[in-house]
Amino acid sequence: MNNLLIIFGSACIAVIFVEQRMYMPVKRMIRSDMSKRVKPLDCALCLAWWLGIISSIYFEKNTLEVIYIGAGAAISAVAITKHLQK
Repeated sequence: MNNLLIIFGSACIAVIFVEQRMYMPVKRMIRSDMSKRVKPLDCALCLAWWLGIISSIYFEKNTLEVIYIGAGAAISAVAITKHLQK
């Protein structure tokens, strides 16, 4: 149950972060050219992967679970994004 909460929590946070464009202040500080992408901040798949990895390491999961959680969060973020865009 904890793994599912980490997976879907990371995916939801990533989707909200990207869809609400909360990365724009960071993008302004990093890039002078606003047309270029700043991965993983502007990509729900990438951001969910890293949030899943970081949160599962924080909660002291083993190595295989860390990869599983990161991948699950990334795929869930893509599914949530596609569902929201219908």
